[in-house]
Amino acid sequence: MEVMMDERVEEDDRISNLPEEILYNIIYFMSKKDAAKTCVLSKSWRFLWQNRLTISYSEGSSLFSGPHRTRLFINAVRSHLIKDNHHRIEEFHLDVNSSDSASLLENWIPMLKSIGVKAFFLSIDLHAPDSSSSYFHLPSVFFQAESLTSLHLSRCKFPQYDRNVLFHRLELICLRNVEFTDQHTINKILWTCPLITSIRLEECKGLHFTSVDLFLKHLKHFTFINKQIEDEVCGIDILSVPTIEKIYIHGSSTRFRFHGHKFTYLKELSLKLVIVSTDSFDFSSCYEFPLLESFDITGPGWDDINLRMHAPKILHFKCLGYNRIPSIGFTTPMSRQCKSVLGFRFRPESNSFLELSGFLHAFSQSRIYLSVFLDPMPNILNIEQDIIDNIDGVDVEELGLNMDHAASFPTFLDCMFSVCRPRNIVQHSYVREAHIERDQKELTEFLCNFLTMKSWEFTRKEDLEEVRIESFDADNQQWEPVLLSECALLPESKKRLRFQLKWSEDANRDEESSSSKRRKLE
Repeated sequence: MEVMMDERVEEDDRISNLPEEILYNIIYFMSKKDAAKTCVLSKSWRFLWQNRLTISYSEGSSLFSGPHRTRLFINAVRSHLIKDNHHRIEEFHLDVNSSDSASLLENWIPMLKSIGVKAFFLSIDLHAPDSSSSYFHLPSVFFQAESLTSLHLSRCKFPQYDRNVLFHRLELICLRNVEFTDQHTINKILWTCPLITSIRLEECKGLHFTSVDLFLKHLKHFTFINKQIEDEVCGIDILSVPTIEKIYIHGSSTRFRFHGHKFTYLKELSLKLVIVSTDSFDFSSCYEFPLLESFDITGPGWDDINLRMHAPKILHFKCLGYNRIPSIGFTTPMSRQCKSVLGFRFRPESNSFLELSGFLHAFSQSRIYLSVFLDPMPNILNIEQDIIDNIDGVDVEELGLNMDHAASFPTFLDCMFSVCRPRNIVQHSYVREAHIERDQKELTEFLCNFLTMKSWEFTRKEDLEEVRIESFDADNQQWEPVLLSECALLPESKKRLRFQLKWSEDANRDEESSSSKRRKLE
């Protein structure tokens, strides 16, 4: 009975009896997930979805070896394109490293439109990184590839193009080491991609100005990387794109501006080594980041910012490398689950300690990891002890220090213990590799004496209940205790060391927490 039913289904299933070329075209317009589901329709469909065509050729592959490897590569690509020209190719990957192969790209690229390629990956490596000839000049017909949904280019050069760009289906664009002849080309491309969800521009030339704005109604990820120091500065405008979820800008010669104050879906914001100006942010208003989880601002140039934000879901905040302490505030308290990594170059004066105290209080509900660079000066300046004594200290998970100024270090550390109560003290993580062992030795010797010997006195010493020293076991990936009696031997150790401090207020909180747990059990 079941056999008869199957035969009847086969007879009634006219679609499955269509020529294979037509079935391929049907699958072409499906997503990969939906195409995989067709395997249960009938025997004709069972393995059809697995043959969604993906062409991938790398000229440097071991498949093309010997003195005629370039000719073998060219023949393989050409024959594949001709053979499958009646099918619609899903993905087309080409990795080219010879000028002979690159010259044929002008014949192959026009086929992107005729064979309906969705994803195009092209990487050029002609072994001449400083020569303009190492870039492949894209033909104008490239802009007519309407079927493209994903575009990945490396070491290509965009020509000036005055006609309409037909990338209407493009969802993802990734450009690495690409050069633009006309600075307006990138904006013209982006403005004609209403469906685009991801933009990545890495080490590209000729990008004088890029605008990410409201026209990109589906954009989720924007990445811009330019680590090369150049005479020309690139400008990036970030408007209130309603769907944006991730912004990553890393550029040593890059100016940026934020327009609008509400980024409803933004979850990650990273701004590294960018040029900050007075119009980068609107400091008169509060920025709304209701879903923001990670905020990373790293590099100089943020000295005068006064940034206020609403970010109730923040879980990671990183602020490193500034010459002065910026002013950053939150409208809602940060959660204990948030990790705040903060690091500054520090001029040890009374006002500086006050600024640091105010800054740390903005993050006091989070777990703070603080690193401090001392400015090069022989002595600490303008310390008014009355001001220091009235500072309300903030709990800090970890305090990273450098030991460049031994003479002023006791006074500096005394003042720091008024500003914060570190649970751990470690060697600064940004010390040059050649000096790590030397600086660790000096810091360990000083802290052993300063924290454990009665000869040293500091303002908050009565609040310090316990000091423990630990070394890191790299094999077992864990911290191990070291006896204070072994302190004299520690400077000879090459292991990472840390000092654990227990403050009296910590003990009170631990006792209250234990009492609370006991009450719950009762």
